[in-house]
Amino acid sequence: MSEEKQINPKLSLGDIEINGAPLKIKLDCAEAVKEGQSKFGTWYMWFGLVENAPKVMAGGKGEPQTEIKNYTGKVIFFPSALLNTELKKLSNGKVGAVVNIYQKVEKGKKGLITKYKVEKLSDGEGQAEDSLAPGESKLLNDAKSMMRQGMKLSEMEFIKASQEAVYGGQISSIRAKELYSFLTR
Repeated sequence: MSEEKQINPKLSLGDIEINGAPLKIKLDCAEAVKEGQSKFGTWYMWFGLVENAPKVMAGGKGEPQTEIKNYTGKVIFFPSALLNTELKKLSNGKVGAVVNIYQKVEKGKKGLITKYKVEKLSDGEGQAEDSLAPGESKLLNDAKSMMRQGMKLSEMEFIKASQEAVYGGQISSIRAKELYSFLTR
């Protein structure tokens, strides 16, 4: 099975119990690994590790979705713009920060609204660039060198290059996307 077919289950933060227990997430990135636009606005994709998530949805694009209850493992999730900003601030550029995310109901001008609250439980394991494998480090250094020389490098070109033998042949496409986000921030 190719790496592209191995998709992490999607966690919906809306499944966190309102005014209940928080969901503990170990952030597997220091900032959103990808962001884009939809008809609803900007979205931000994060990776994390969860324990006993109420439920997640497994299955790739165009495939049937399967619900998994009380899930423990790696997930992708899409925080709101405000929560994205808060997660980025709390991770402080470090991979592995552990946070609790709460869903709270508050009274607003037009009625009740739900908001996400987040608290940091522990720092990450170091700067993202400090935890690189030798092949990942070489890939980033080569890409930085090319960019300093005025060459443009798209995410797809970077991912394709990450698969070359010179970089060890062990970098997954998901990890390559994370490295590309470090490179372009």
